[in-house]
Order: sequence, then structure tokens, then C-alpha cells
Amino acid sequence: MGTVLRLARTYPRQDRQGIGLHCRYYALYSRRKSLILTKAMEAPPLPCRADTVLREVAYSDIPAGAEKLGALRLLKVGVTKLHGELVFLRAAMKLIREQPEKPTIIHVHSANYVFAGLFLKMRHGIPLCLNFGGTEVMRARKLWPYRFAFRRLDAGFYVAREMEKSLFQYMEPEQCVYTANGYDPALFGDDGKERQKKIVAVGNLRWAKDYPVMIRAFARIADSFPDHRLEIIGDGDDRPMLEALIRDLALEGRVALVGYRTHREIRHALNTAQLYLMSSKTEGLPKSMIEAMACGLPVVCTDVGDCAAVKRDAGVAVPAGDPEALARAVREVLSDPGRLEDLRRRALRRSRDFSWEKVSSLVENTYDRLEGIATQCS
Repeated sequence: MGTVLRLARTYPRQDRQGIGLHCRYYALYSRRKSLILTKAMEAPPLPCRADTVLREVAYSDIPAGAEKLGALRLLKVGVTKLHGELVFLRAAMKLIREQPEKPTIIHVHSANYVFAGLFLKMRHGIPLCLNFGGTEVMRARKLWPYRFAFRRLDAGFYVAREMEKSLFQYMEPEQCVYTANGYDPALFGDDGKERQKKIVAVGNLRWAKDYPVMIRAFARIADSFPDHRLEIIGDGDDRPMLEALIRDLALEGRVALVGYRTHREIRHALNTAQLYLMSSKTEGLPKSMIEAMACGLPVVCTDVGDCAAVKRDAGVAVPAGDPEALARAVREVLSDPGRLEDLRRRALRRSRDFSWEKVSSLVENTYDRLEGIATQCS
């Protein structure tokens, strides 16, 4: 059996266990040895499988001198991108040289390193795969270098059916494999705890999650549910703006931005809440929603990506960007205890359809196919 070289911008950490999950679980369930190259972070990574080689690469997101570019933002981003690609490429070439045999698959888990992967494919003749999220397809629409790279992939794994129309512009349908996100039942499940009057959201504080819509929706129902609290787990660049909005709406003490939490802490938060809320303006297939459902939480979400398909009959989906529609859905669910309990049972049942082991088997089958083609061509 062969070896997979995995280029991943993130890998799960002791303090940030929810990042880089595709890379970790694909390596965990693979029949092949994995060589993982990832950006170094302060906290140590979570343990790997015994035969996995994990190499961390330390570099600054902005190389020396780039900060002087000032208002030339696009140039600054370009310099930063090129710097990261070159650092990763050099580290990947060194890792390949250290192995007794070259890898049989290159799997890029972040489009940040797709150009490094493409160079390695051309140099060594190794099949190249990429994991597609929503942002990867957006990059292709905006920037021609990504379109160039994507058309030279051997396989692509995508997490949302909604992506197919755009993705098939750059790749043949037979090259693309739908691989939904999964959840780990060892980390998330229903603990049977008493439910508090609490609504929970999980996700980075960034534009795609559209938390201003969520907070404005909560403001609309706050008087009707005076004992309920909204807890947003995650951190990011939008924190100052969201804190200001909470103050402007006089929601201090009712809406909490609690920052990053471990899997154990997130599980506790989900198991003590009544409802999971999502206001995203763009998504692929949200793993946080699956994890919430596995903990017995009904869902109110926006109808973007595969959100509605994931929840099925375990919640309500509304149009994105509409705080009134989001508030109305939350009000309807919380006002009916019988419906809330029925949705909770449906959420638990639906969550069982998702498994990292099942998803990983689809990836392994693709590796088999690509290795077979490479052998025939050699």
C-alpha cells in the first residue's frame, strides 16, 4: 500500500481541536501511511496514528517587508500567498527526499498550497487531489491562477452538492467525489443532561457566519423569551464589531461571545442548550451542525450550502440575511415544547447518517483508482 503526502494549513491542536479535521480523520482511517505537512502553531497538535509522520513548518503569514505595502492590499495578499507556497514547497521537497520511496498520492487539504502540490505533481509524476470547501470555488471564480491549477487536478473532494455547478466548470464530473463532513461519536453525543434556556452557535467570528444577523434576530425575540441566552462559541476578526453591536442593542448579559473552547467544553455547551442556531451567508456542509445534532439539538439555520439537506426534518431553514425570518423560526420552535422534543429526536436520528469512517472510505477508493491509473501510465 502507498503513502499519502498531505499538505494542510491547519491540523487539530490541544487548544483548537475543531480545525483541520479532514486531514486528521482521513489519515486516521486510511489504509496508507500519511506524511502530514502543516503550518506550525503555538499549541501542540493532537496525537497522530503511530505510522504517521507529522512535520510542522514555521513561517510568518506576512514575510518581512510586506507590511510596507500599505494600501496595496492585493499585492500584499499576493506576496503573502507566494511566500507561504514557497516555504511549504521547500519543506515538502525535503520531506519527500527523506522517504525511502516517494509518495503515491498528494492530497492538498487547503487551497493555500495547491500550487505547491501542482509543482510536486509535475516534478514527481504523483496524482494530485484537493479538498474543496466553499471558499475554494469562490477563489476560482475571482482568480485565474486557481482556475489554472484546478483544471490540472486528478481528483477533487467536495462537501456540498450546491458546489457541483461551479466545480464542474473546472473539473470533469467523474474526477469529483462528494464527501460530506463527518463527526466523531467519541467526541460528540447526547449525554442526557438537563437542558437550560440557552441557544448555542459554534463558528469563527468572521464575515461568512453573518453573526450580526443572528444577534439582531435574537434581539427581536429577547422580550418574548426573557430567560433565554445566546452563546456564540468561537473567535475571530469580527469580535470588536460584534461586541459593539451587542452593546448597541442592549444585549449585554443575554448574548455572550465565549471564545474558543475544547471539544469537551463544546460538547457540554451543546448538551445543556435547547437549540442550535446558524446564520451563515455561505457554507459547504457544516460539521458544527452535525455535531450539534449528535448532541440532541434541533437546528434553525439559513438555507445556504447543504444546510437544509443536512438537517432534513430536524429543524427549520430560512433565507440568509433575514433577521426577521430567523427570529420567527426560533420563536416558533421555542414556543412549542412538544415540537422541540420531536425535533430533538429527529436530530439524533439524522446525525447517525454521518461518519468520518464512511467518508474516508470514499477517499480511499479514489486513491486506489488514481494509483491504478498512475501504475498503468508508468
